[in-house]
Amino acid sequence: MNPRRSAWGDFENTEHPYDGIIKDTAERYGLNHTLFRRQLYQESRFNPNAVSRAGAMGVGQIMPKTAKAYGVTDLSTLKDPFFNIDLAGRIMKDNLKYAKGNHYAALAMYNGGTAAMKNYLKGDYKSLPKETWNYIDTIGDDDRWGEQKVDEPVPTVNPSEPPKQEPLEDSLNPSEDSLNPSEDSYLIDREPVFTNLDLPEASKEIKPFIKDPVDEDAVRAALANTTRSKLIGISFRSKRWADNRYVYDPSQDTSDEPQVGFAGGLKHGYVPTYLRMSFADGSIFGEQFAPSDEQRGEILGKVGYNMDRYHAVLNGATSMEDVEERLKINEEVIKYRQAEANAGWFPSITSSIGGAVVDPLSYVPVLGAYGMAGRVLTGAALGAVSNQIDTYVSGAEHDIMEDMLVGAMFGAGIEFAFKGLGKGGHYVGDTARRAKIIREYQEAGKDLPSEVFDGIGGSTKVATSLNNLLDNIERRVPLVSTKGVFQALESTNFRKFCESVFVDRGSGYVDENGVHYATRFQGQTVEEKLRAAQIDFENFESGYRDSFNNLRKLGHDDAEINLAICQAIENGVTPSKFVGNEEFSKIVESTKDFLQKTSKTGQRGGYVPRVSDPRKVGDLFDPKLPRGPQVERLVNELSKALVDGAVHKPEVRQRILDYYKKNVYAKLKAEREAQIAEQDKKKDIKYQKVAKASNKIISDKATQASRSIERIQERGDVRGDNLADKYNELEPAYNKAKNKIFEDISNDLEKAEADYNKAVKEAKAKSEKKTKELEKEYNKLDKTSDADIDAEINKEIERLRKEAELKKELAKAKAGTERQANAAQKRYDKYVSTTLVERAKKLKEKALKAREAKKEALLEAIEAEEQRLKNTLESKKESYEARVEGIQKRESERLKELEKKLVKDRDSIIEKIEAVEKETADKIKAKEREVSEVQRQQHKAQDMVRQEKFEDNLEPLPDEPDWVDVLEWMQKEAREDALGWIDQGTSMGRAIITDGNIANIKYDPEVTRIPWDTSATTRSGLSIDKLRRDPLEAVRMHHNKVIGDNILLSYGCENLGDFESMLGKMWSEEANSAVRGRVDAKKFAQAQEQLINMIYNKHHSMSDVNSSWLGAMADVIRNLTFFSKNAMMGMANLFEQGEAIKHYGALQFFKGVPLVRELFDNWAKNGMTNAEIRQAQSLIFGMSVRDTGLLRDIATESFEKQLRRFNGDKAKSILVAATDTLAQASPFTKFIQNTENSIVEASQGMFLGELIQYAHNKSISKKGFLNKELMQRNGISQENFDNLLKILKESTTVGKNKEITIDNLDAILSKDPAALATLRRMGDYVAHEVIQKNTLGDAFLWEGAQKNPFMQLFLQFKTFALRSYDKRLKKILGRMAEGDALGQAYSIFLSTALGTVGALTNTLINTAGMDEEQRKEYLKKTLKYDSEEGLTLDTAFQAGINGVMRSSVFAFPSLLLNTAGVNTDVKTTTEGFSSQKEKDELYGGFDADKWFRDLAPAYSTIKSFMDIAGYSANVARMTGDENFTDEQLENHKEKAVRAIRNSTNIPFLKWGLYNTLSNKDE
Repeated sequence: MNPRRSAWGDFENTEHPYDGIIKDTAERYGLNHTLFRRQLYQESRFNPNAVSRAGAMGVGQIMPKTAKAYGVTDLSTLKDPFFNIDLAGRIMKDNLKYAKGNHYAALAMYNGGTAAMKNYLKGDYKSLPKETWNYIDTIGDDDRWGEQKVDEPVPTVNPSEPPKQEPLEDSLNPSEDSLNPSEDSYLIDREPVFTNLDLPEASKEIKPFIKDPVDEDAVRAALANTTRSKLIGISFRSKRWADNRYVYDPSQDTSDEPQVGFAGGLKHGYVPTYLRMSFADGSIFGEQFAPSDEQRGEILGKVGYNMDRYHAVLNGATSMEDVEERLKINEEVIKYRQAEANAGWFPSITSSIGGAVVDPLSYVPVLGAYGMAGRVLTGAALGAVSNQIDTYVSGAEHDIMEDMLVGAMFGAGIEFAFKGLGKGGHYVGDTARRAKIIREYQEAGKDLPSEVFDGIGGSTKVATSLNNLLDNIERRVPLVSTKGVFQALESTNFRKFCESVFVDRGSGYVDENGVHYATRFQGQTVEEKLRAAQIDFENFESGYRDSFNNLRKLGHDDAEINLAICQAIENGVTPSKFVGNEEFSKIVESTKDFLQKTSKTGQRGGYVPRVSDPRKVGDLFDPKLPRGPQVERLVNELSKALVDGAVHKPEVRQRILDYYKKNVYAKLKAEREAQIAEQDKKKDIKYQKVAKASNKIISDKATQASRSIERIQERGDVRGDNLADKYNELEPAYNKAKNKIFEDISNDLEKAEADYNKAVKEAKAKSEKKTKELEKEYNKLDKTSDADIDAEINKEIERLRKEAELKKELAKAKAGTERQANAAQKRYDKYVSTTLVERAKKLKEKALKAREAKKEALLEAIEAEEQRLKNTLESKKESYEARVEGIQKRESERLKELEKKLVKDRDSIIEKIEAVEKETADKIKAKEREVSEVQRQQHKAQDMVRQEKFEDNLEPLPDEPDWVDVLEWMQKEAREDALGWIDQGTSMGRAIITDGNIANIKYDPEVTRIPWDTSATTRSGLSIDKLRRDPLEAVRMHHNKVIGDNILLSYGCENLGDFESMLGKMWSEEANSAVRGRVDAKKFAQAQEQLINMIYNKHHSMSDVNSSWLGAMADVIRNLTFFSKNAMMGMANLFEQGEAIKHYGALQFFKGVPLVRELFDNWAKNGMTNAEIRQAQSLIFGMSVRDTGLLRDIATESFEKQLRRFNGDKAKSILVAATDTLAQASPFTKFIQNTENSIVEASQGMFLGELIQYAHNKSISKKGFLNKELMQRNGISQENFDNLLKILKESTTVGKNKEITIDNLDAILSKDPAALATLRRMGDYVAHEVIQKNTLGDAFLWEGAQKNPFMQLFLQFKTFALRSYDKRLKKILGRMAEGDALGQAYSIFLSTALGTVGALTNTLINTAGMDEEQRKEYLKKTLKYDSEEGLTLDTAFQAGINGVMRSSVFAFPSLLLNTAGVNTDVKTTTEGFSSQKEKDELYGGFDADKWFRDLAPAYSTIKSFMDIAGYSANVARMTGDENFTDEQLENHKEKAVRAIRNSTNIPFLKWGLYNTLSNKDE
């Protein structure tokens, strides 16, 4: 027996109630039962309530931290002996695993940690802590820790001579006595009373499971919080002690301990772990696996009944096989986590940093925090969050302080990185600025002075090389857009013109102060005017459509509503069905208001732009007959109906007559008046002769009178000047006297104040002196302590005592007897103990009262002195104020007297001046009357000449017109209007019309306003009402034309011909200049055509100009391609938000996601509802992408557009419109539109909120897009910006909690057009920053110009990349020239990071529907990920390459690489990879078909449909035909199915449909 266990007594042979559970636990976990029993007894003497001073709890003395690492959340369960013993067994099982099966090494680890275990295994026993040595020695056998296994190290000690050690402490080897609850021993709680336990008899076998420590309610709650709780199931019982199949066998564990470090952290981070577990069975899609009770128990046993690990393994699993694979991964991760926890601090920290690298939350300090403190605190907080996520993913427990430390270090590292990059960023930025300056001087033809670079860093040599590089790039990049062509023109006129048309937010120019501006143009550009018009119309259209759809819901059909709208607006008559209908009234009133804005006369109502419906007009024509005669017949019929309706209906007749009088007859009357004026000119010839002589007489008389008047005026002026001089002398004299009075007042007041201050000072000094003396005496008295008083009293008492003692001694000496002596002594003792004590008390009481009385008297004296001082000061003040009042009153009287004298003197002089002026005026008037009389006589002679009559004298027209003339005018106008309704400009040049009354008619269908009876019907049933287009589209066309005309007028052009002539002259100057530009005549002509289309808002339809069947089929293919290949484009939008995240933090990414943004606080800080915010932003900034409306609206609009394009050809129109509607109404298309709108609206809203906050408080720091570059990059003057801020401040309210309310939206929209234009320019800037948007000037030259449909097909899905060169790469270079190199580097980093995440997301989504083999092959190709190898550096590198190629910044070079066939699978619109089986069917050379499919998605669509049709036909032909083998038939079936797969890129559908159709068993 081990002597160290002698204190245990007969423990080894005594049965204990816990023996059964200890034995079962030892067997379950592969432990030595005897050693495990000793270990538990050594730990606690089997006391379940034991708690050590360090906090270890229960039978196994388990530390709370260790318990938490094993998933224990409720520490009170550690006092459950069965649970505690089981957990101790699990800990020892894991320790055995790390100790390679050596039980004593495992004991060392249990007591002393990993270091003790390692020292034991190395045989370095001297390094073991004494406590651990004694612990093992006590539990071990007598032969110094028992027999060693073959593979165990043998201790280097002599068993017969135990090493000299100090005696074991009681805390390590507690005796039975130490368990006495009355003593302060190792254990705190009392020993349990086992007799009260409900246990079986000792002779019976202990049940392996007495109390289930699994809290069923807690498990139920945990499972309810998972996304698949119903499938996982909750009705299970733990079988942890009933199944020994999964008992750990140390002898079979041959695995090495994981290497802890940076690479390990990378591999075992929660993101890689989640991905590995998601792909454990090769699939991330499928139904959640619901385990049976038996399977659940099996899983729980394998995860050690850790509920976190249980959830981590089961969530997302699709089968038990999947669970098995996940268990392997989970076991590996947990093993690594344990090794990480046991490793040294350096590998542990580096491992954590590796995990942080693959933790997305680690990068939030990069995106959403600023400054060292911000990034460190954010990193620490997110480190704690990350460990919770990791627990959810892997079930591993974390040290929250370590995670926070690593997060803080990561945040600090990011800050240091930014600081380090700052210097390099300034160097690059300064070099770019040098390049900009060099280029500007070269373009101006000036010498470059050396001092121009003063204060600018960088390298001139590098700057020159940069310019050469940019020049080479520019020369090699073709001009493809309208704006690009105009910006490449060199002449000054074109540059100014270009600045007035396009908004250029590039580097712009640098003013004389070195400030960068985007544009020199301060007004609204053409693009902005068109955008503003578009916003106005879209807001009008939105309300119109809402009300229109509500009318539809009430059962009204579209034709009925449209006709009623026209009648209500034109004639003011509302059909009875719509009387009182609020929605109908909204449409009518809003349409009137909108039309009034574009009306030259300001007319409201009475007019709807008259545009016919091409579908209805097309139905009137027989395509088999010549068009000309049909037009003539229809025009004559309709014009006759219009005239008849006007003649026979009085109300119509009066309406037209009023129109005629206002718009026609008024002009005729004006013309007659002009003719009469011309006639009067002839009279003037004779009149001039008479007038000449008369004027000579008048002139002479006037000259004579003028001279007399001058003399009179001169004399009057002299007298007036003398008086004026006297008047002017009064003021200085008055001021001098007044100043003397003020000087006297000032002197007197100064003296009074000085006297007052002196008296106050003396009084205060005297009082202060006396107060200080009193306070000094008081303080001295106050410092006298009770001890001082006691000392004085004690002296007195001691004196009295001595006197009494002397008397006592004398009495004793005189005493004759001992009794007398004793009596003297008693008297003395009584005197001392009673009389003197009482005397001392009275003396002290008296002394204290005296002290307090004196202190009270002193305080009263101090207060009296203060009151005296106060009274004195008040008295002095009253005297002073009375003196001041007297001074002021005296001097005020002097001022009044002085002012009265001044007024009197002034009045006297003014009276004299007025008398002189009156006298002079009377004399002048007399002379003027003489001249007037001469003029009257001469004019009378002239009037006699005017009154002479001519023989052909013209008379003014009568007030009322002649009806015959009106009728003739109606017949002519009716033919013009009828032709407009019937033809709508289709018969170009009227060459096909032979009727002379019609052929030469000029008609503008969008402006005619004659109030015909539009319901007038011909014999064949034709009427204008039946030909009408819906009012909304008519208003749109009218609006576009009016806006376009107004833009031309702003350039001084009355019509389109003048505008083209202006551009032609400018081009001639450009072409004849000495500079050889990059623009030729053909490109300029194309750009000019596109510019005109842009101005008249026709650019959106220019891709449809080819009206042949070839063009129609090309559009069908293009529409089908867009429908089938755009599934992932909306997702791509979300990962283009680099600038939004840069300016507003990482959360801005989620605010750009449709619907998700509603979960966040809005920019108004809840001052407005989301509906109010959307309305305000819509009215201010408009929608980024127009809402196409309901399906029927999309179909109707598309069909009408195609009818115009194909000249009424319904076959082509229906075909193209059907596919166009399919493409536009696709949910993926809607998602693209919604993502762009959400991204733009979220950032514009944040910007608007910042701007309003800044308008109310300019002291707040600018942030987000509201920065110093905002005004420079947008060419906004400080004056316009200040005006905008003023309007925003007046129109909004900001609350205490920064909540924003827009109180007066109308003021923002209409109070100052320049301010609104400024706000919209800034909002548009924000939109273009956060997402790549097309502007009107981005229209490609070939759109419509070459009428080549193949160009549209070839460039489908490539325009984004083509435009990204200007919108991203060139913009970045320009911003670098502004000195913002570091900011642009940050933008590139964010764009690439988001591109990487987007590419990974796209890759994962694309695996939907694939089987395991396809998925593995796909991931291997796109990410170089092999499930057997796991995540490697090749995978990370490929993910980075994919991210770069998906970045919007590198879209253009990526397009070039994709065109060369490089990494095409990363694109969202390609077919994707082909399986290895398909590749094996091809030869090893260049696959041209695959290249064309990836290069041109339209080709893929054509080829797929051809293959589907061809192979399907072959399958139908081969089926049942004995001439074909089954292998041939299956081959064609496979190719047909493959063609179906290649026709789309919709996730799941693509591969799911393919695998379903390829399944030979179905």
